[in-house]
Amino acid sequence: MQSLFYYVVQIDRAEYSRAAKVTRDLTGEAGLALLKSITQEAIDVGLKAVGTTRAQSVRSTRGDDAIIFFEDAASAHRFAQAVHGHTQAANQDKQAAAKCWFRIGCAYGELTFMHNQLEADPSGWVLAVVARLHQAGEPGEFLIDRDTYSALPPDLQQLYGAAESVKGKSHDTEFACRRWCVVPEAKQQIQPVNLRIMPHVRLPDNFVERPDALEAVKEKLLAEDDDQQSVPDQQTLVVSAIAGLGGLGKSVLATALVLDHEVQARFADGILWVTLGQNPDLLGLVGEWIRTLDKSRESFSATTMESASGYLHNLLAERRMLLVVDDVWNAAHAEWFRVGGAGCRVLVTTREAQIDGAEYYPLDLMTENEAIELVRGKLKTQWDESQAVAVKQFARVVGYLPLALDLSVNLVVDGLSWGELQAEFEAEQRAVDLELLNSTEALEDLPEGRQRKYSLRACFNLSLKRLQPEQLRRFAWLGVLPEDVRVDARMAQTLWDVPEVMAKRGLIELFRRSFLTSAGESVEGYPLYRVHDLMHDTARGLIENGELGVENLEKAHGAFVDRYGALDYGQKLCGLPKDGYIQRHLTWHL
Repeated sequence: MQSLFYYVVQIDRAEYSRAAKVTRDLTGEAGLALLKSITQEAIDVGLKAVGTTRAQSVRSTRGDDAIIFFEDAASAHRFAQAVHGHTQAANQDKQAAAKCWFRIGCAYGELTFMHNQLEADPSGWVLAVVARLHQAGEPGEFLIDRDTYSALPPDLQQLYGAAESVKGKSHDTEFACRRWCVVPEAKQQIQPVNLRIMPHVRLPDNFVERPDALEAVKEKLLAEDDDQQSVPDQQTLVVSAIAGLGGLGKSVLATALVLDHEVQARFADGILWVTLGQNPDLLGLVGEWIRTLDKSRESFSATTMESASGYLHNLLAERRMLLVVDDVWNAAHAEWFRVGGAGCRVLVTTREAQIDGAEYYPLDLMTENEAIELVRGKLKTQWDESQAVAVKQFARVVGYLPLALDLSVNLVVDGLSWGELQAEFEAEQRAVDLELLNSTEALEDLPEGRQRKYSLRACFNLSLKRLQPEQLRRFAWLGVLPEDVRVDARMAQTLWDVPEVMAKRGLIELFRRSFLTSAGESVEGYPLYRVHDLMHDTARGLIENGELGVENLEKAHGAFVDRYGALDYGQKLCGLPKDGYIQRHLTWHL
């Protein structure tokens, strides 16, 4: 993924606080009030100079710094220039108390996650530390790192020039408040992740771009409502829906959209994502969004959907956010998340739910070339162009479904030729035909959508038959979990009753075979995985068919809970390990 640069102005509140103390000591409360007034007015003057507002640009007041975010270096520059001019005009005698303290620089990557700081930053905007304004620097001095300076338009570079550090110092008092001072980069060597999207999402390693689909949906999302200012905000909410059968790549397209630079720029306050499925815990999921937006409500426990959704609306009313509601089966479920204000948009992915007021985008099948690109990306060094004809033929047989292709390519990686794979697939498809004969239906008589569904099922069956018995049991155990839940090795060791190192290997193997998808990392750094809902249905079916040696799904729930120890259920939550799963989902299994 291509890295993005964001330009930041940090107002040094610690320095400002010291100035406020001096002002109060010298001039009393009246002088302090004047200082506050001048400072706040100066900030608003600077924001107005670049055509933005406090609500749109101020992202965080983490720690000692108020962070103001800009999307280009020139805007950051013009803001600081305007504030400086205002403070100087308001304080002709150059008293330090009437000035602001700034440092200007880049945030590297899409946004940088710094461990243990997320909880302290309700907005989720945790930025890389940029050039520090040393205490020896003059109040109001603009410090700028090299990357930011390089990004300035030539006219601004020529107007203000650049001063290298003098005598090894990272500031230059001679040019204080007069010229930009270039300081060394303060680039943090931290792996960037996308904190603006909660929870974090990522594209599959063999992601295939579908530019026509991406641009079509993006155009709908970014379109402005001409009547936005004249009607209540709830009426201006636009919903774009991506519809299509399972395994078509709807969630992957939604992921590509939220990682798009233009989309992120439009929704500057961030992106919230929720995956619903057939039987979602709606109150819990709305609560997660509330806790993401308002850390003071960490113990939020609304008892009704009306109160929870209403509070979520209050939190979103003045924000510019994209709200992604993934895998909607029941249109009524999605309504609880359609609560943003005029600056918000909602993106829904669904197979067939009819969302009132939505503008639909029906996602087409992959093209032949896109199918080849997916296979090429999966095979990597095992790919050669001589396989193209066989791949085209097989892709046509499985209906150009990305999930079916993804599963099937793993069997080629394991040693099957494309000819052998197609022969085994057709044999499996005949077995599905026999099942349909018992239900008075024939595959060739079904609508295309249902034919592709059964083709996908044949791919599932073929892939499952290639698993070792223990791998198959581990996959089946995933059926006892709620839909769309994220799991890691800590809980998998209990689910599978194995040491953690074996749980890690088991998850990696199921991920390699496309039975699991990546879901980012936990706060503690554990890789997270999610089961595709179609896979989840298959795993649950294996349980019902006796794969785990228990009578039914209810017995499997009991066996899983018992692995956490023989505590009375009333004491469970107190004695359970913090594995990122069971504390939240225990009641699901009881």
